[in-house]
Amino acid sequence: MSEEYLLPASDRERFTKLVKRLPNYMALSKQILVDPDVPVASKALLGAGGVYAVSPIDLIPGIIPVAGQLDDAWVLLMSIRQSLRSMPTALAESHLERAGMTWQEIDNDIALVISLAKRIGRLVITTGVQIGRAGKATYAFARDRIRGFTR
Repeated sequence: MSEEYLLPASDRERFTKLVKRLPNYMALSKQILVDPDVPVASKALLGAGGVYAVSPIDLIPGIIPVAGQLDDAWVLLMSIRQSLRSMPTALAESHLERAGMTWQEIDNDIALVISLAKRIGRLVITTGVQIGRAGKATYAFARDRIRGFTR
């Protein structure tokens, strides 16, 4: 299976940019949590995303490679975005600027995580169908050989 099939070059580049922005996301989150001007509700939204990410109870368990981490990434990104949206615009803009980030980057990263999750879902389904077909073919082959042997 080619690397391009798993993750097209454009998505690999976007994913690399997302990974490089992780320190910015961490700085942004810390700024929001320690700023006394940020409303408690905005901090709570951010905290809820963090609790979900570290909780052993997930929609997709972390033990499932990649998919288990994508749902955590999606929740964290959404909680950051919602936290920013729930505070006064000027305050949100100032936090974004200090972290060296933009609304567009957050939205693009959320869209990328969703795109990757869909790609993985399609890959899992396609692989399952192919395994099912291979199993049926193997069963038919074995059945025909056994019938031929017993006659």
